Amino acid sequence: MWSSSTGWPATTTGRVSEARYGTPKAAFKALLTAEALHSRSTSPAGRFTSYPAAALHYQRARALGALGDLPAAIDSFQASLRERATDERRSLTLTHARLAETLLRLGHLAAACEHWGTFLDHRAQLHSSRVQRHVTTLRQQLHPHRNRPDVAQLLARTVDFTAGRR
Repeated sequence: MWSSSTGWPATTTGRVSEARYGTPKAAFKALLTAEALHSRSTSPAGRFTSYPAAALHYQRARALGALGDLPAAIDSFQASLRERATDERRSLTLTHARLAETLLRLGHLAAACEHWGTFLDHRAQLHSSRVQRHVTTLRQQLHPHRNRPDVAQLLARTVDFTAGRR
């Protein structure tokens, strides 16, 4: 619900931020509060009047990942991808990168490679320092597995990007 004193989007964003950086107990409470605020929202959908469900799932995934609940983080990243509009290229691309990182943390290399591949499919259309950082992360995380054909192919796709060419 939007109110001039608390502002629904700002309050939800704050609760998710608390979840990412607070103690585990406070973090779970903050996540529950953010989700409750989101479910009670009656504001019409709009850039400044509501918080998109896809963004809430993404932030929830980030918080759960920081808290060490990687399976739940993966579920939330996947929910975020399902909720995203196809024209949200930057958000979709970055979500694929975060999902790949999380999958790899659990040892799911093949699934991580699928999402890294989707990330690379879309990154050339984006000009973002965050995208560049994720390319660097991809290279660092996949380097130990460079002898696998699927990983070698992904790493080869990053060469032009890291050299500054698109």
